[in-house]
Amino acid sequence: MRVFPFFLLLLLNGNLRAQVPPTVDPVEFCTEYEYLFRKQVSRFYPLPDSLIALFENDWDWRGLSANTDLEWTPEFIARYADKWVWHELLMNPSIVWTETLIETYREHHEFNWYYLSRNPTLPLTAAFLDRYAEKLNWSCICENPTFKRQKNLVRQYKKRCAVLPPSEPYKQPPADLIDTYLRYGDAWKKRSMFIQPSDTVPAELYLIRSRSIHSLDFSLLKKYPNAWNWHMLDRCKLLPWSLELLREYNSPDGLVGLGANEGIYETTFSPFLSNEFISAVLQQLSPPEITSFYILQESTDEFGLIPGVTTSKGYQEPFFDSNLLYNKLSDSMPPVDFILGGIYEPPLRFADLHDWGHSRPFRSAAITVSPKMKAVLEKFKLPPHRFYPISLSLEDKRYGRGARQYYVFHIAECDYQYLDYAQVQFHWSQRRYKPGRRQMDIGAPLEQQLTSEQDYLELRDSIIKAGPPFPNFQPREYIWDADFDVMACEAEEPLTPIWVSEDVKKALEQAGVTGIKFEKVRAARPRMLGTETPEHRLRNADILAAIKLDYATRPPEPEQRSVVNYRKDCRWRDSVLAQKGIVRQLRKNQPLPETTDPVERKLREKELAWDVVLPDAYRKAVALMKFPRHKLPFLHYEFYHIDRVEQVGDEWHKNYPFTVRAVLIAWNGVGDYLGFLLKPGSTYELDDTVYEFLHETGEVKPVGKL
Repeated sequence: MRVFPFFLLLLLNGNLRAQVPPTVDPVEFCTEYEYLFRKQVSRFYPLPDSLIALFENDWDWRGLSANTDLEWTPEFIARYADKWVWHELLMNPSIVWTETLIETYREHHEFNWYYLSRNPTLPLTAAFLDRYAEKLNWSCICENPTFKRQKNLVRQYKKRCAVLPPSEPYKQPPADLIDTYLRYGDAWKKRSMFIQPSDTVPAELYLIRSRSIHSLDFSLLKKYPNAWNWHMLDRCKLLPWSLELLREYNSPDGLVGLGANEGIYETTFSPFLSNEFISAVLQQLSPPEITSFYILQESTDEFGLIPGVTTSKGYQEPFFDSNLLYNKLSDSMPPVDFILGGIYEPPLRFADLHDWGHSRPFRSAAITVSPKMKAVLEKFKLPPHRFYPISLSLEDKRYGRGARQYYVFHIAECDYQYLDYAQVQFHWSQRRYKPGRRQMDIGAPLEQQLTSEQDYLELRDSIIKAGPPFPNFQPREYIWDADFDVMACEAEEPLTPIWVSEDVKKALEQAGVTGIKFEKVRAARPRMLGTETPEHRLRNADILAAIKLDYATRPPEPEQRSVVNYRKDCRWRDSVLAQKGIVRQLRKNQPLPETTDPVERKLREKELAWDVVLPDAYRKAVALMKFPRHKLPFLHYEFYHIDRVEQVGDEWHKNYPFTVRAVLIAWNGVGDYLGFLLKPGSTYELDDTVYEFLHETGEVKPVGKL
């Protein structure tokens, strides 16, 4: 571990308290526990825009999105629009979501009205609520403190709140007593019944149960590791946190759960943080002469999730388990029908990188790439690999079919083969399951020194031979004595084990690849010694210059047929939504006969509200309360009472524009519906064909008539 002199820290930071220096060097701590350092700084520190731009790839962007102390301007938001974690951004109370700002981003594929409706600084006025009435989530609006403070708005929109189920007020658990965080006692049992506490309470814990958490003797954390409710303790803001305590912290998840703990920031990080200190730590973590590596991952695009690769037989064709081995390259691939599918947001479309669906290769470093991406990768220095040609088909019944040549890019397991064993120190490690990902946490160093690939394999094989549990071991810092621009390594994220150098990242971005995103590798601290040589850097600079020139002069690629057809549907949807009050005008010009039938009156009210005319067959069925059961799909559905019949929401016709103004009349209890679509050529008349709306795939298919 590199040591940073404490006197230099004093020079870098004018805010440091003039007192006895801590026993733990802050710079050394921040470099050793960089996960916690990055999380805390990103979430709470008032970072200037210049520092964010300087280390753009080093921040935790979820934390930045929730940071209330940044200078939030429309220009700042626009500059990093593709990096924000949008649900955090929409809830951030320091951002005033004006109508101008909302209109700018409402079509962004990650914009979500549910989270925006929860923002307490939302400028809630009658004009605002009327304009976005059909977009806002009224459950959140009615609980929004800004809305509840305005009694005139509450009265004006009481009908919308009256139909919502009553919510129980949230009771904040007591945070000042030790008993709150113990796995013992009646108070704990009521909150966490899913864990069985011990039958007896150790005497020294029993004596301090009612004391303040500030008085906790932290030796008890280590002495009774199973006595604590760590999930709550990790988030406790009231503990007297310090660098010393954090280093000795004995949580089963280490420091993973402490990134958003504001108490830790206020008592531990805030006293010594400054712009200069943060910059110095980040430069030490990522020196300019060291080549950075990035995890290659599938991304979203303007339409949402990129469709995944599977096979025509789905789960029934798991050929990867035997044919694509994680530590061996094959000469060929078996003949398999690859298709794009799974849960997706339309339209189905080809990208330059597709992740795997049901047929994910078992522990293999393999991705599906386009010919363009293959051509870029092949320009760089790669470890032993194969590009297996495959045909990838697209079967979008509504927007178009097609097939293209792709390649399965496969790298055999190789990280341990090229390690610089003279510099690498191995540690025991444990695989952790963090929200949305799996990651390895480093533990105690190995007792023995591994000096070669043979030593590595012998230890690995002895662990396997001994049987479960299988402990893991890995380097604290990955240092490879090689010159590859791509590497296969599971240390950071086992599900996406292909890493690319910053030069490959730049090349792929210059080529305009689609369906791809990059996440900087941090915890493994990779170093590829060969890529740091002047010769290698000069070679890559020539490659980057050639790629930039090549793709700058190429004509833009034509839009895919499925995308063209989808955009046409979207334009039609928008034209339908622009025509408002059609049915009201129709009834004014062609009034219906008076009726006293309450069901018919309800139907007419709904037609006016939804701007549709319901099919005659449905009106008759509702009047008689008799729905046919002779069609097989109908047997699985419960037809709604007239009061429960609903029109599809934005989430449907945003992704499936042909469902605009559709009405749902039945459901099966697991998310699928029966309903009506507009007649072909009409903007308000519903066809009498009954369609099945499948929520998992988004498929809408005709199933018969009433």
